[in-house]
Amino acid sequence: MGKKKEITEAVLALHRSVKRTSTLGSWHGDDRAQGRTLKVISENDGASATEIARLLNLSPSSMSDRLSRLEEDGNIVRKRDKKDMRVVRVFITAKGKKIVEERSNVGTKNGPDFTKVLTKEEQKTFVELCKKLTKSLDDIYFTEKSKLLEIKKLELELDEFKKADTDAG
Repeated sequence: MGKKKEITEAVLALHRSVKRTSTLGSWHGDDRAQGRTLKVISENDGASATEIARLLNLSPSSMSDRLSRLEEDGNIVRKRDKKDMRVVRVFITAKGKKIVEERSNVGTKNGPDFTKVLTKEEQKTFVELCKKLTKSLDDIYFTEKSKLLEIKKLELELDEFKKADTDAG
């Protein structure tokens, strides 16, 4: 196996393991969707239901169902906007805040210390290597993205030129 492939597989395996371990005792199934919704609401307290749906990439009916369940459980309250009665604003309750706080402490903060198998020097080296690989990947990403944007720009200019040529002809 090539070194690039071996490194990529090792990074992905580590990512999966960290993610799996960090979600122990966390949201599961339907609770996970509710938890994610509650977290977004806590970060955007007072936002409209439409804005929250957009942030979560949900349809209005799906959003309404989730909000109903969260409201029934006492985690949020919905209030009509005083300036525009068509708009429903969503606010997290103290109970909802407590749940988000408890869940955010599960996993990486209070979870098992998987780094204890590494010496302090290995931990330092690992962090340096991760930063170096991240910078390399970011450089590749932004270089390629820049090239793609330039291609798109040229394609648009060509389309405009063709259109102008057709209109003139």
